[in-house]
Amino acid sequence: MRLVFLIFKERKLTRKKIINFLKAKGFYMFRLSNKPLLPSTIMVEVSSLCNLSCPRCRNSEGLLSNRVDLFNKQGHVNEEDKFKALTLGSLKFDIFKKVVDELKDNLLFLLLYSSGEP
Repeated sequence: MRLVFLIFKERKLTRKKIINFLKAKGFYMFRLSNKPLLPSTIMVEVSSLCNLSCPRCRNSEGLLSNRVDLFNKQGHVNEEDKFKALTLGSLKFDIFKKVVDELKDNLLFLLLYSSGEP
């Protein structure tokens, strides 16, 4: 409860963010629209590099590669090739900043890693 109060006090949780979150949840749960909404949560893989070999990990199973040939001219990947196209490397800061700047007014959660080194 104290965390929620602190978020409100510091004006990090705005009315716009709450409305966007509720709209996105409602539209997703009831499949009300095909129109894209701004996400309230994003997960950014800042680095897919790792020096461990954890069991069941994409890195240790060899699922990450640098297969740029799988991307079309628009930068998209076919559904059947999407796991082959996960690339090794680190996210450039300017790209990260651009994404966060575009979404910051509607974003509630930003998760900074999932599989690589934190």
